[in-house]
Amino acid sequence: MNPTKIRCPHCGSEILIRGAGKISCPHCRADFFVEERAKDIRINMTVNRYEGGGKPASSHFLLYPLLGILVILSLLGSRVFRRSPKAEPLKESFQEKVESPFMQRLCAEIFQKDPDLLTAEEYGRVEKLCFLSSDEIDAANGETVFRIDVRLSGEEERNYIVVLDGEGSDREIPISDFQPFSSLKTLNVNPNFGLRITQETGEYSNSLRNLTKLQDFTLSSWSYQITDWKDFFASPKELKALRGASIWQLDEIVDSFPNLETLEFSPGSFSSYQYQEKAPDLKKLSELSSLHRLSTDLLKDNDYLLSIANLQELALNAGEESGADYSILYHLPHLKELSIYSGKGFKDLSFLSAMPELSKLSIEGSELRDLSPLAGNTALQELYLSRDGSIADLSVLGTLTGLKRLSLSDTGGGTPDLSALSSLVRMEIDESFLPSAVSAPALSDLTLIGGEDGDLEILSGKTSLEKLCIWSGGSAEASRELCESLSGLKELSVQGSYMSFEGITLDHWLCAPALQKLIVYGSYDIYWTDGFAPDNSTLRELSLIGAPKLIVRDAQGTRIEGGETELQSILPALSSLHGLKSLQMVKEGISDLEPLRALSELETLDISENYVRDLLPLRDLPALKTLDASGNPIQNRSALSGDLYIILS
Repeated sequence: MNPTKIRCPHCGSEILIRGAGKISCPHCRADFFVEERAKDIRINMTVNRYEGGGKPASSHFLLYPLLGILVILSLLGSRVFRRSPKAEPLKESFQEKVESPFMQRLCAEIFQKDPDLLTAEEYGRVEKLCFLSSDEIDAANGETVFRIDVRLSGEEERNYIVVLDGEGSDREIPISDFQPFSSLKTLNVNPNFGLRITQETGEYSNSLRNLTKLQDFTLSSWSYQITDWKDFFASPKELKALRGASIWQLDEIVDSFPNLETLEFSPGSFSSYQYQEKAPDLKKLSELSSLHRLSTDLLKDNDYLLSIANLQELALNAGEESGADYSILYHLPHLKELSIYSGKGFKDLSFLSAMPELSKLSIEGSELRDLSPLAGNTALQELYLSRDGSIADLSVLGTLTGLKRLSLSDTGGGTPDLSALSSLVRMEIDESFLPSAVSAPALSDLTLIGGEDGDLEILSGKTSLEKLCIWSGGSAEASRELCESLSGLKELSVQGSYMSFEGITLDHWLCAPALQKLIVYGSYDIYWTDGFAPDNSTLRELSLIGAPKLIVRDAQGTRIEGGETELQSILPALSSLHGLKSLQMVKEGISDLEPLRALSELETLDISENYVRDLLPLRDLPALKTLDASGNPIQNRSALSGDLYIILS
């Protein structure tokens, strides 16, 4: 027999044999016999190793069941021990366009176009979204005005107004609706102002992991519970400011955001802190080496504040508890800003001698009486006193020559002379403090927070005044002579609530020679002189929201009987405001748009919640980009075409 290659019947390995007889596989050590018959080779296989001489018994018929078992075991083994391919992670999906009614309205205001047509580049221009406040202007219908601060890249911040009716889904914003703003740096979505931030976003991620530039974030913890802070953001280490967090999330926050500079805890989260055995250790805040601003509650033990090496700005909520210990303030010499809220038991400012660098001081709801420790302070630039009715004398304020901003509300203490404060440019005050405001020589921004003791006429000739805001409870009735004397006034905002029934002499304010922006919302009576036509070429923005009552008077100011009517009757007079670019008339009883044909520069028009049926008069407005006609019985919806963005529902 010549040397021949065969395959082992057990393992299949190739074997070189030189003759017949017993063969032992060198690979699996199985024994078998090879017989040579003519030109054929026959293999007889044994199950066990053959150890004796002579030919083994013929037992190959027993092998087949065992071979079947071996094959089955081999297949099972390949499934059990086979390395599974690595599963590909599911791709996270982020929203590319806003979808909620609220955000669509806001984007339409910002970009003056249909939000469905916005590009990624346009969304990417938004760097700041900050929800400031809301005011209910119609309790019966739940009508609310929302104010939002927005900053686009390369532009100054601008305040926008969105009006919503009722309590429906229009007030819900899914967290994914902020994902399209890829360049957002500051996001304040605190929903305490009547909005609901929802977590259920359907196919999109419940996070802001695509906002790689986000540095400043505010979200009320009680209304939207983030369970995993680190996975919620794209770059946790880049986050600089976090507001609205719960004290019970302290450990996770410190571990997740090592570079925080600002941390503001939600006051409500401290309600049971001092009574819990396993409460978070506030000394852990010392691990945040960059932390310089902290908002927290005043506790029984506040020594942890001493461990925050770079603390410069501190806000303390005393929680209305009497006997609170403020002694920690004597040991914080590097503070530059200090705020005391609900300061029951706070009576003494002597600690100020230990804070030579303090530039901002805010005290609300205290039992403070004596302001003499402030005397001659030149470092203080901002001072806020609110609900501190025990203050006996405010005259010391006239010595704060470094003051730039002053807020006085429900404090008592008389009307201080501020004539020496040449740097004071901004004030928020009760109307009873109007004499003090007039005495400030450089005052340019004035907000009046209600009150019944003031008289606007005292502002006559205040040429430095550029911005005037009158909040709910105040009156905006002024003589034409006063309005004409305010030669520097550029912006007037009259913001009432549904509880306020004061009036505004709209015709007189339109005589302010430099006025560019006029906003009125709330249940205000609008006074108008019969036959008056404003000659104002500077006004660019006029908003009249929720003020359905018009009172017409004659030239002597006498009310004309039967003169109570809708705003429609003075629309022809308003059409003389040829420089208008933005006009809002919400819920004003408007039915005929024919007088608006003359407003050739008008770009934005909001006539929602009126009685308009015909849009044809708007065809003659070449600059018009955005029209909100929702809540109107429009009969010719297709009357307007082109690039105009129209809201009809």
